[in-house]
Amino acid sequence: MNNRQARYIHLSFPFREELCSYIFAFEDEEEKQQPPLVNLGYWQGTIDLQAHKLLEWKPDFGECYLQAKVCDSGTYTLLDADKKTICTLKGYVPNDVIPPKDGAGDYIHFSINADGTVEEWPDMYDFSEFNKRAIPSTTQSSPILPYAQECPILKFNTIGLFTDKQPQMVAFYRDIWGFETTWNGYEPNVEMTYGSMRLIMFSRKEFEHMVSQRFDYPKGLNGTMEFSFDLPTFDAVDIEYARCLELGVQSVMPPTTEPWGQRTAYIADPDGNLIEISSFTESVKKEQRKKTYTLDDKRQEHGNAYLPWEEEADRYLIRLYDEGKSIKELAEIFERNKGGIRSRLKKLGKIE
Repeated sequence: MNNRQARYIHLSFPFREELCSYIFAFEDEEEKQQPPLVNLGYWQGTIDLQAHKLLEWKPDFGECYLQAKVCDSGTYTLLDADKKTICTLKGYVPNDVIPPKDGAGDYIHFSINADGTVEEWPDMYDFSEFNKRAIPSTTQSSPILPYAQECPILKFNTIGLFTDKQPQMVAFYRDIWGFETTWNGYEPNVEMTYGSMRLIMFSRKEFEHMVSQRFDYPKGLNGTMEFSFDLPTFDAVDIEYARCLELGVQSVMPPTTEPWGQRTAYIADPDGNLIEISSFTESVKKEQRKKTYTLDDKRQEHGNAYLPWEEEADRYLIRLYDEGKSIKELAEIFERNKGGIRSRLKKLGKIE
């Protein structure tokens, strides 16, 4: 970092719903369609280091607690009083500047008041991480641009698979995973959907004919890519893995808790494409006990209480309920109280 005085810090990190959340003190978080300051999958905000204030915060966002597991995927930029870039640090969270103090470089946690002031923010800062690892600015006048201005607006649309096993692949993704399709069994192009996810499968021979080229295809397991499906808890990973094996799915790796805190298992589809099923949420309860914020006492017992339900979690809840799981078992799998499970099932039309 150069000799200019740092007045602001701009934070940018992926806002993944399984790792990041807002907890609102006086509102039902489910009613908020778009998390504040999240655009194109990234959370971005600028903190005044002297006033401890989040500049982009609007009063109608309300009062809340932000918690995020960022690890090494964040970008942190120090700005001077004119909001010109001093230097940029990429990677793990500099917790000597950004709370919590004991975040170990993985976490960002702080309370935001309705006026944008941020609690838990330190009065004194240690910029040693910036001095060691930051990239100095190469220009003297370029302010931080919103993410949408830095990159073209892209929306991931479809995963395409080229296969000569359309019937087997359709049966796998339809019958085992719940994808929907209107494929007639004859057309070379198959379209399958699951919520916002979309798969297409196209005949290899037809594709080669279309582009006038021949291609090589992997035999056996395809180690060049993977699909990754998130599940609510560690227990859900184990249950889903066992269910797939009972249905004859090929196992690649049994459920394993990785050093970075993720419970992961691998299976393969009929073409040998790898599928990861995983969760990061086993330690939610332990982490919540370390925090002090408005809803802490309500969430110590049930790690996911008051977190929003996602569409895919709803579909998974319905499937487990239809398979005969009890309210008690569902509460344990989703780390919610039994009343919350009943309420959600009622909302989904499964019980009265």
